[in-house]
Amino acid sequence: MTSTKLIFKSFIYLLLITFLTSCGTFDESTSTTSSTQSSVIGTTTDNYPTSFIDGLITQFNAAANNALAGTTAKYAVNQYNITYNTLDPNGNPTIASAKLLVPSYNQNLNIILYLNVASKTLDSSAGTNTYVDFSNFDGVDTSTIETNIASDQESLLNTILASQGTAVLMPDHLGFGASSGLHPYIVANGYSYPSLDALRAAKNFANTNGVTFTFSNKFIITGYSGGGYATLATHKELITNPSNYTDLDLATNLKGVIPGAPPCNLSTVMANQLISVADYTRPDYGPYILLAYNDTYNLVSDVKTLFKTEYQSIVDDFYSGTKTLSTDILDQFSTIISDPALYPVDIFSDSFKTE
Repeated sequence: MTSTKLIFKSFIYLLLITFLTSCGTFDESTSTTSSTQSSVIGTTTDNYPTSFIDGLITQFNAAANNALAGTTAKYAVNQYNITYNTLDPNGNPTIASAKLLVPSYNQNLNIILYLNVASKTLDSSAGTNTYVDFSNFDGVDTSTIETNIASDQESLLNTILASQGTAVLMPDHLGFGASSGLHPYIVANGYSYPSLDALRAAKNFANTNGVTFTFSNKFIITGYSGGGYATLATHKELITNPSNYTDLDLATNLKGVIPGAPPCNLSTVMANQLISVADYTRPDYGPYILLAYNDTYNLVSDVKTLFKTEYQSIVDDFYSGTKTLSTDILDQFSTIISDPALYPVDIFSDSFKTE
């Protein structure tokens, strides 16, 4: 990930800190939902001491030109992986998972609902798959810790954010973590339903016996890139169907919506890129959207027929969960990228392009 993107994310981080400071102290939440939807199925727990988080801050600053210079961990952080009931883009019941990061100062916490970068195809990149093995940790040398947290910038940055004294909720997008199938990439309800159910599930979890932390009612929604789109989609669902979310008391409790660099004009900007921009560096986005839309809206029975023969095998890579979008899959479109006579739309069959 480029330094520019990391700096942009740190800018969002600083905005969130500003929001949290301005929010002040609020009454403890007693809100809960009793329906099967958003009910918690199971949880697991991990803990990150302040010394470990300070090591994450050092790593982030090294990659982002000291964008978080002067930041240190104020609190240790507990990670709870929550599996919960939700809906798929068509409103059918399914399950999903989310990572909830809670600081050791854990009373009356505001929530940052952070929606991850969505342009991924690798199942192991789900936030709930983050792990840290402290078995060899001496409390000082973080290099002795076996972990994958630094490989996911969202997990790294939000662990740092939680250490400043707020709860951060990171839903795994559908298709990742506890859910299966292709991720419904850039399908609005594929983000809004599980994201809002994750928020309700976290609040339900906080109200169960044996849980020691409490939430305020206040929350902020944010995300970057595809997560920025997810932020817009989630906000739209809230304002379009407010009667479905009266338990969240939106007029009082939604304190901010910060969509970072969202793809929000597909029908003109992105369509033009696919059709008329030669040497376009990310032709993989077009097939990803097509596959996701076909799964959601049942456009054709055999989606491979929409691709040229030489690209049909790549379709399976999108569904495998073992291939990365930006390397494994993108590399197979190298001819489209390098040949000035070809455009991203040339991935698709001539009949499909004509139609």
